[in-house]
Order: sequence, then structure tokens, then C-alpha cells
Amino acid sequence: MTFAGRTLAGRGSRREGMACASGAAISAGMGKTGLLPLFLFLAVFQPARAVERPSSPARPVELVVFETASCVWCAKWQRDVGTGYPGTRAAQAMPLRRIDLLRPVPADVAGLSVGAMPTFVLRQCGREIGRIVGYSTPAVFWNKLGALARKLGPESC
Repeated sequence: MTFAGRTLAGRGSRREGMACASGAAISAGMGKTGLLPLFLFLAVFQPARAVERPSSPARPVELVVFETASCVWCAKWQRDVGTGYPGTRAAQAMPLRRIDLLRPVPADVAGLSVGAMPTFVLRQCGREIGRIVGYSTPAVFWNKLGALARKLGPESC
């Protein structure tokens, strides 16, 4: 998996240069003192590993959101849209699947490239249909999600 132009999946890779949609960087050496303590570096920037799951059929349709707890725009989306999303018709048609980029990435989404957070990827039968990068307002999000939903084909995998 790549994030902000860097490979995250595989042996020996590290999470460096992550950016929230607000432009804030999460990387070694970006603290107030210019140096990130070694223990924090080792705690946060662990190699990404794909999580192996038993083989299962591809989900017909899902909306995958890539986020982290430290992302300000991810938290804003959660407050504005995320809390009410499960009760919407959109959630029935496009169930939400959350991926925390600071945890091991599931193998079935490890090949998706993410450059900013939050990133919403609409998938059908395991293939990407389209994506929304970043978040600004509920109206913009719903408009973009509606445009993605119109690209969906028949639901047979």
C-alpha cells in the first residue's frame, strides 16, 4: 500500500510523510524541537503489515474510509456525517468500512494508494469504482458520494 507517495505494505517499509487533508504532516523530525524522540518514532512508525483473513467472497459494494485518530478532517467528517451515516440509504447501499492507517492494513485493501486523509474509496466486487480525497463540508461530501454511486454497476460479483 502506498500513502503520500511512499510504500506502506511489505517488509521493512515505514510510515513516513503522512499528511492529513488539512496539510498537517506526521513524519519524523516534524515536532516542535525538530526531533521526534526515538521511542515515539518506534511506537508510531511501525511497518505496515497486511492482515491475513480467511478467503471470503468479495463484498458486493463498500465505502472504505482511510483515516487516523490524529486527523483533524477525519474527526470533522465523523462529527458532521459519520455519526448519522449508518442510518442513511447510502449506508444500506454502500456500507462503511473504516481502515486506521496506523494499524495493520487488511490484505484486500493493501494495494490501494492513499495520499491524504480522509480518503473514501467506493469498491464493488473488490474493484475501485472511484474515490473522494479529503473532506470539507457535508454538502460537498454527499454531492461527491452521489456522483460515485451513479457509477456503480449491477451488484453481482
